[in-house]
Amino acid sequence: MMTALGAWARIVLGTLALVALFAVLLAWLYRYDLRIDLSTEQRYSLSRHAEQLLANLPADVELTAFLRSQNPQNPYILDLVRRVANTSPRVRWEEVDVNRSPARAHQHGVTSYGAVVVRSGGRERVVANPREQNLMWAILQVTRDEPKTVYFVTGHGERSPGDPDRLRGYSEAAARVGEEFYHVRAVTLQRVAEIPADATVLVIAGPRADFAPEDAARFAEYLSGGGRILLLIDALEDAGIEEFLARHGIAAPPATVVDSENRMFGGEFVTLQIPADATDHPITTGLGAAPVLSRVRPVEVGPMVAGIDVVPVLRTAPGAWATSDADVLRRGVPTFVPGRDRRGPLTVGVEARLPPNGERQGRLIVYGSAEFASNFFLDREGNADLLLNTINWLAGEERLIAPRTPRKERGTEQLLVLGEQGAMIFWVAVVVVPGFFILLGIVQSIRQRYAR
Repeated sequence: MMTALGAWARIVLGTLALVALFAVLLAWLYRYDLRIDLSTEQRYSLSRHAEQLLANLPADVELTAFLRSQNPQNPYILDLVRRVANTSPRVRWEEVDVNRSPARAHQHGVTSYGAVVVRSGGRERVVANPREQNLMWAILQVTRDEPKTVYFVTGHGERSPGDPDRLRGYSEAAARVGEEFYHVRAVTLQRVAEIPADATVLVIAGPRADFAPEDAARFAEYLSGGGRILLLIDALEDAGIEEFLARHGIAAPPATVVDSENRMFGGEFVTLQIPADATDHPITTGLGAAPVLSRVRPVEVGPMVAGIDVVPVLRTAPGAWATSDADVLRRGVPTFVPGRDRRGPLTVGVEARLPPNGERQGRLIVYGSAEFASNFFLDREGNADLLLNTINWLAGEERLIAPRTPRKERGTEQLLVLGEQGAMIFWVAVVVVPGFFILLGIVQSIRQRYAR
């Protein structure tokens, strides 16, 4: 009898211990938000961009989620808030029932269920539709010392930040820059006496008309005073900027880069993928995927200019080459001509660092493609990261340089197949695998015939 009771006691105690162990493990996982996210879009995990921002918060942040009982959105909002709070010790959060505390919701200007109030250092923002990018935007607003302004220069045929055109427009690029908590504005130099004093970064995207001498002089003066410029040029456009670039140690020969191995499978030879790890520049080390550039122009380190340091930012794969043939797009399949064309790898993006002026150092980054940031190409692979990382690097916001969550619809644009990969897939799927089964059938038929 005692033996039976002892056995039952051991079973009960063992069961309780096992339940307690699982409870402690569950609480630990809940507290530290440990998870394995197997979703294609990684929608249950914070992006590396958000983690980088939260890891470098300059001040404490408080998050208050104003929820209503039985709201089906509550689990998603609380999960996001917990992920943010568990990523940084400087973030605290609480949950408030709007129906029980309407006065508190009114105090913070909350007018909808599911809003999150973000507070830091006396500043406050209300996020009515909590998503990762909205919450990070609000955290930036309340923790950044002062707003910064990115100006898109117009007047030379540049791409406009207000243009929604699918192929040439830059409206999506302007919106994405604004989400990084920059004021985005356009400036036409012919209508102003000087470059605005509050310009943190100037973006000159795809100029078509030549710079007037006074415009080039203003750009040079702005850089020497510690200004920051991002210049995007196209291969097939002659904007007369060679002299301006040469003054800053940069060369941009009139040529087009082609690449049969790293182009999109079945696509044109002048739209190619640029290896993200070809240089060790902070901009490219913060890319989540290799960018895809179209109609690329070589942009290289030119003859040395005293006091200016020029370093590569983007470099093609070794299989790329540059041609001066102006009809490369019309002919479709370019042919390498020795003596005229140059083998890769080729530099297609550089940064010129000028001598410091006080606390500010002038910087000029030039990429040989304005197409990659257009509405059509911006969300391809690492293009958005390349643009935003560059803006943040120039603006002195290194803490924001990291990959962002890709904005792709489920089931679409999930896979980029390059030319060499596509050829391999074709041979394996159309030749090797069917050939193996055909050969297996022939061997089996011969064996059966000899067996009879």
